[in-house]
Amino acid sequence: MEQIKGIIHDVIERLSSQNPDKNQQIQRVWQEAVGKKVVKHTQIAGLKDGRLLILVDSPVTMFHLNLKRGQILKELQKIDQKLSTIELRVGRVQ
Repeated sequence: MEQIKGIIHDVIERLSSQNPDKNQQIQRVWQEAVGKKVVKHTQIAGLKDGRLLILVDSPVTMFHLNLKRGQILKELQKIDQKLSTIELRVGRVQ
């Protein structure tokens, strides 16, 4: 399990280094869109081929975000027009 954690960490770092300004903007918009309370239960895990992968710490958080997914996506598309979907997965949030 630790090996997978290390691999995921490396992939996230590589993705982050590709365009740090855009990633920071996406992080900022994500935080504004979901709010301080919910952002504590989420983590941006990656951005690839127009898909933003978000880890959530519980099915309850996933349900809440699914209700707001379209609205959040519109806000994020103002920064990255290539963004086509937000993928939510229950996982460990650090």
